[in-house]
Amino acid sequence: MSTFKALITEAEKNGAYYRVKLGCLPREGDRITLHSFVDAKNGDDPHHAYEVVGVVHEIHDIPEDDPKHADGYHVVTVIVKDLSKSLP
Repeated sequence: MSTFKALITEAEKNGAYYRVKLGCLPREGDRITLHSFVDAKNGDDPHHAYEVVGVVHEIHDIPEDDPKHADGYHVVTVIVKDLSKSLP
């Protein structure tokens, strides 16, 4: 299975973000459980439950006269809502 790099970003202002590799692109409404080794190392709760609220693709064009950009650029950001914050 091929993977691609992506960011998972909490929708709230100043929300957490995580660099991940994905095997498929989640869609709006999908639920994600994430274990963060970075949070665990920092002594924070490593377990997260999210709902996808959006996906953003940042794409750059490929100029014909600039070989250093010949591979193009594509970064996927998955915007999520923290489900634990919506629990009573």
